[in-house]
Amino acid sequence: RSLAREQAKITAWQQKRKAENASRALTKQSPLPEDEWQRLFKLPQEPGRLEFLLNGRQVEQYARQVDGFTAGVTGKMFAVRSNLLPEKME
Repeated sequence: RSLAREQAKITAWQQKRKAENASRALTKQSPLPEDEWQRLFKLPQEPGRLEFLLNGRQVEQYARQVDGFTAGVTGKMFAVRSNLLPEKME
């Protein structure tokens, strides 16, 4: 998302610079450099793969903790429920 925002800013700046150079050409002034955007704008860097790996492992660990907790609670819930319900007489 931020990459698209930065690219939109760069495109807008380039269009503005082209229009400015066209008006300068009409007044017989030297054009301004059009590659100056590389100094003015910095494209966001792609996050490292290590960060993705660590985030994935953290989510996996949370899922294991939730699974362990719910397994114990579910077992207790069924044990209590079976004690509270009257048994069927046959």
